[in-house]
Amino acid sequence: MSMTKRRVCGVLAAGLLVGVAGWAAPAAAEELGERALEQIRAILAEKASRTPAQRKLATSLLYASRESRGLPMVQGLAPLRRISNRARVDGRGMVVVDIRGEVTDALLQAIADVGGRVVLAVPKLGAVRASVPVRQVEAIAALDEVRRVAPRQGFLVNAVSEGDVAHAADYTRGHYGLDGAGVKIGVFSDGVDSLAARQATGDLPATCTPTTPATEACVKVVADYCDAPPCGFDEGTAMMEIIHDLAPKAQLYFATGAVGSAAFAQSIQALKTTYGCDIMVDDITYFDEGAFQDGEIARAVNAVRDQGVVFFSSAGNQGRQDAGTSGTWEGDFLNSGLQIQPNPTCPDLPDCWTTWAGKQVHSWNGHTGASAATSNELTADAPFAVTLQWSDPLGAAVTDYDLFVLDSTLSTVEDGSVEDQTVPGQNPYEEIPWAATGERIVVVRWTGATKAMRLDTFRGGLMQSTPGATFGHNAGEATVTVGATTAKDFTSAFTGGTANPVEIYSSDGPRRIFFNPNGTAITPGKVTFASGGGVDLQKPDITAADCVKTAFPASTDFNPFCGTSAAAPHAAAIAALLRGVSNNPSAGQVLSAMYATALDVTETPAETGWDRNSGVGIVMADQAAAALIDIPAGDFYTVPPCRVFDTRLVGTQTNASPLSCGRNYDFTMVGGTCGVPSGAKALSLNVTVTAPSVLGNLKAFPSGTPAPAASILNYVAKGTRANNAVVSLGSAGKMSVRCSSGTTHVIVDVNGYFQ
Repeated sequence: MSMTKRRVCGVLAAGLLVGVAGWAAPAAAEELGERALEQIRAILAEKASRTPAQRKLATSLLYASRESRGLPMVQGLAPLRRISNRARVDGRGMVVVDIRGEVTDALLQAIADVGGRVVLAVPKLGAVRASVPVRQVEAIAALDEVRRVAPRQGFLVNAVSEGDVAHAADYTRGHYGLDGAGVKIGVFSDGVDSLAARQATGDLPATCTPTTPATEACVKVVADYCDAPPCGFDEGTAMMEIIHDLAPKAQLYFATGAVGSAAFAQSIQALKTTYGCDIMVDDITYFDEGAFQDGEIARAVNAVRDQGVVFFSSAGNQGRQDAGTSGTWEGDFLNSGLQIQPNPTCPDLPDCWTTWAGKQVHSWNGHTGASAATSNELTADAPFAVTLQWSDPLGAAVTDYDLFVLDSTLSTVEDGSVEDQTVPGQNPYEEIPWAATGERIVVVRWTGATKAMRLDTFRGGLMQSTPGATFGHNAGEATVTVGATTAKDFTSAFTGGTANPVEIYSSDGPRRIFFNPNGTAITPGKVTFASGGGVDLQKPDITAADCVKTAFPASTDFNPFCGTSAAAPHAAAIAALLRGVSNNPSAGQVLSAMYATALDVTETPAETGWDRNSGVGIVMADQAAAALIDIPAGDFYTVPPCRVFDTRLVGTQTNASPLSCGRNYDFTMVGGTCGVPSGAKALSLNVTVTAPSVLGNLKAFPSGTPAPAASILNYVAKGTRANNAVVSLGSAGKMSVRCSSGTTHVIVDVNGYFQ
């Protein structure tokens, strides 16, 4: 995602428990004003009165439709324009909608019969995008095959020589002769307005033709909604320029991700099955992607991963807790003790008293009663969206929460999202398009059991916040999630450690999921943080360069090109270089080498290994290439992380004494309790040095061979430093380690082997 781009699509835009450390507790309890309570009562009373067809409509479409017919949006309230405006009705009374349900000929004909036009239909995924008269949206929603009608989905795009140098890709091309030849890379972003201009200047290769050799670079636009550029969308061009700089012989295939998640998922499959792409990269985040379960884009990534594709995705630019920039809150719903009582007109509404039982207001700070924080204050504008998700399966919500934005005094409802999740087939999702600094976010439980919740302000800031900003397919289990570190004005390679910190806007992890892709619970009966349900995905996976120069004019958003949108293509280009290693490494071997040789990034000197900001660290082309070239061709197998030896302890190979440097130490790495078989040729390791007496470095290499010139990590006196490495084994499955000076303890963990 580009950091400078401020666009909203269509309007288009380019285990945590309550009370977790890092949240800011309010100085005093808040009190919702009586006027605000009356407005919420009126809005919820309107929700209770909806017809079956109206319950399938997004609230914004319902309110806009009523206004177009001269009807009040909510009885007794002034027009709620911040809600109705997000329907985006044009001057002709038309609105673009995303329809979910069964795509039948009758549905397509009904759209035409009311004066609408089908823009896109994806029957396999039950999706239709259409332009229809706003007065006719209820007629569409009333059809039996329709499950949901909403305004078109919103999304963000997460936006070069410095990156080439910083990742040592230039050295890798010259020293190893790797240039991406024969590799096809699929690129997904918003658009490619200036593609022709970049081809004319030689910054991107010519268009692919049927006669283009497989080893020659070219670009093919597979799918783009822009028929006559410029259309205002150009992030795909910038991403492809980065890839071409690092892997100049790779072939690039572009497809827009900007016409809805169903079309995006369809294009992911097409770029593999039709065009043969083995590496893919994107920088799109749809606001309504599943946070606690794989949605349709993530499921498409799963499918192509199983076909041998390595899929890189930007982590997002939603900030991170450790930098004080988080605009995310995750935790379980907690009844604050404040309740929204029935509207006085309730007896006039059907089933009102049985529907109402006093609606509970959520507490954000883990307290109930007088000390509860019943609202969460925005400390920075949320310019793109404010969304709420919870831990029900996608398309099968059973709990119904509602989302409101109040003014800074908690006296007036400024905006709200009150979709009806009691209708079968709905997602656990509410969305408000924007909110301003100082406004307060309130969540009310309409019905259902306590669930885990996620509030996201998409580059906003929250008084009560948590880690876990990256989500959706960007943080899927099958995705390689890429964070960002600056390479602005770099003239030498990254060194890691504290020298290359993660950008303050790069989205952090981890990502907790509660459901399998098919909607079944990972831990049945446990779908809250407090219950320990679900599993944590260690996201992001890796870190790469951003804020690099491009051939774009300096006045544009893409020079310098900042954000995780720039980081992801750097990682994809490095993978393309590695696929060219002569022993024909598999996708798994390429990733293992990238992970194992990544430079550890530390927020503090004591932090080592994977962390929620940088993943395993900064990927380096030269070190990964050296690891792959040193390894004979073979299959890669993962093992649960397992400690082979620790010189601080008394063990079969250690005696609790540090290594005396300047000599080789041999360690048997196969057998034992870690499950590495005797036939293993090389290992994927995490190597840690701790308590060294002086400044130095450590080398790891096959036993019985001379020590190499290159070290696997450098360290300072009395510090702790870790790094990943792929090391070939010598005779009898042994590895040698050698430190340069003084003494130091060494700890080695294995996470995979090559056989």
